[in-house]
Amino acid sequence: MSRSNRLLLLATLLIAMPAAHAVGPLHDGHIHYSANAHDSVPPERALALLDAAGITRALVSSTPDDGTLALYRLAPERVVPVLRPYRDREDMAAWHRDPEVVAYVEARLAASDVYRGLGEFHLDAADVGSPEMARLIALARERGLFLHAHTDGPGIEALAAAAPGVRILWAHAGLGEPLPTVDAVLSRQPGLMADLSYRYGNILDGDGLDAAWREVLIRHADRFLMASDTWTPPRWPALPSITTRARAILAGLPADVAARLAHDNFEALLAR
Repeated sequence: MSRSNRLLLLATLLIAMPAAHAVGPLHDGHIHYSANAHDSVPPERALALLDAAGITRALVSSTPDDGTLALYRLAPERVVPVLRPYRDREDMAAWHRDPEVVAYVEARLAASDVYRGLGEFHLDAADVGSPEMARLIALARERGLFLHAHTDGPGIEALAAAAPGVRILWAHAGLGEPLPTVDAVLSRQPGLMADLSYRYGNILDGDGLDAAWREVLIRHADRFLMASDTWTPPRWPALPSITTRARAILAGLPADVAARLAHDNFEALLAR
């Protein structure tokens, strides 16, 4: 049996399982609706793809922010706006040293109160001490927003040290970091949460879950969010297959842990 057929079988088994293991809605902790997707995936099509994937709520950020607001206007009950500090993709490399980017973020926040977080943004540990990053942290603290950061282990720990008391979501659970590092960072940073986008291939192992990943998911059951990351247009039509893999992961976990990863941790991030 091919890998794709095995994953489809796992997802089918999850649907067929008794109510005792039903995890309820599937929320997504990492969706982008950036300008590169607008022509091929109009807003109505984007929402239809969320429907097809069974995604009930999603943290949405975009480059530029207009895409997020377009989806939010159509589905405010589903779309949770997160403000990305990128006016365009060129901002990605040096946004944390550009006062104009901070002014952009301040203007967007002043114009609307719908945002629940700031990010997803990219940074290294050395970037955390910049005046611009300090201002972003201050804005998060003042407005009760979480920070969604794409960085490695040293970077996320530097950010946590610079932003005590501010909620932080670690994009991709530190994509590229080995599992022991992820486990150690989460153990040292009790308030840190992590989205699992681009980690499904690590977690799934043949017909089930990688044993080491399963252990970490259970040990830190209140810290992980299921997530897809539609950073490039082809990821949008792939959402149903991505969430099939998500459900295969959830099917291999205890029911209470699966429910936390599927939706409870998402809601807890917003409630804190």
